[in-house]
Amino acid sequence: MSTHEKKYRLTRALGLGLGVALAAGAAIASPAQAEDLVLDPATHSVFGYVGIGTDYDDVSYDSEIYVGVQSSSDLVGDPVPSTTTSGDGQDFGEFELAGLADGDYTLELYAVDDSVSTDIATVDVTVQGDNAYVDEVVFLAPVPPLPSIDGASVTVAGVPLVGNTLTGSSTGWPAGTTLTYQWGYSAGQSGGAIDGATSSTLALTDDLNGYQLSFFVTGTLDGYSDTTVSTFMDKWVTQVKKPAADAPAANSGDLVTFLSSKGSTPTAADTVGLPSGGLNPEKDYTASVPWAEAADSYVDVYLYSTPTFLGTFPVIGGVVQIDLSASVLAALEGGSHTLVAVGQTSGGVQSVALTLTPMLASTGFDPVLPLGIAAVLLLLGAALLLLRRRTAQVGISR
Repeated sequence: MSTHEKKYRLTRALGLGLGVALAAGAAIASPAQAEDLVLDPATHSVFGYVGIGTDYDDVSYDSEIYVGVQSSSDLVGDPVPSTTTSGDGQDFGEFELAGLADGDYTLELYAVDDSVSTDIATVDVTVQGDNAYVDEVVFLAPVPPLPSIDGASVTVAGVPLVGNTLTGSSTGWPAGTTLTYQWGYSAGQSGGAIDGATSSTLALTDDLNGYQLSFFVTGTLDGYSDTTVSTFMDKWVTQVKKPAADAPAANSGDLVTFLSSKGSTPTAADTVGLPSGGLNPEKDYTASVPWAEAADSYVDVYLYSTPTFLGTFPVIGGVVQIDLSASVLAALEGGSHTLVAVGQTSGGVQSVALTLTPMLASTGFDPVLPLGIAAVLLLLGAALLLLRRRTAQVGISR
């Protein structure tokens, strides 16, 4: 074998070995390379315009438009919100439905809103290599609203007192109507549904104290829109009146300590509708004390310096009307006093600084009266003296 033949065979062998090695390496690397090269199918969006009505002259609604898509007569996914009509004088708004692979589809468009609902409109569209556009504005035909159910009424029986149970009832519904219930509450400036109160009865618990209640009945019947009737109770939920508690302090000194512990500073008399210049013990008064403790239906009221129990008064609409009768005031000494109200449930405290005009309440003696009488007697004495002198002068002249 010549030197040239040996060199050729060696070169060929090396070439074959390198080819086998490269082929093996390619076989090992090919799965990873193939996985890296797999691409998701391209997806595109469908754009168009949709409005409510039959043409551009119809009234537009500020409504949510929903767009669904069908493929092979099957709905792909749930309808998704796509746009809202402008509500600024235009009759339509733009919609977009994203994430569609190439293919033929049927879009479903409809509106659902508190003010209007529509029939479903269908549009055929083909997605092929790029975003698709619906050439014509799709107008949705409004569906006439169903009639309401007439003639139903609702009532509530029971006393709104904590511990009692109220019972709601409703009549006048057509046969076959399904009824659902909901109790609500109002605190004057706020209110809402009572969680879980969806039966025809309601047990009154402490957390409902101080609220006005309402009862709603909704009737559902094929061929009619859901119809709700309701009633609002004019009385507030209250608690049972308890026996009056003992006076919160034994004397004026202890009262200062008590009020401090409750964070109560006596307010001026005129802030509760009483005269700022002092109370006349011969007159009746009423103090209107604001009460913010919703837990209280009643408050116990005392008048200091020596604690005098005035009575237990109800909280009505966030105010306690406290009667201050002349018979009570006349039994007190003139000067400074403090009105103290204590909530029967919360223990909250309100206090008012009062002043009684000078009168000895124990005897009913008014020091102004003798001064007036003395003045009259003095004038009368002067008149008698003058008359006597004139009589004497007449006698002398004679």
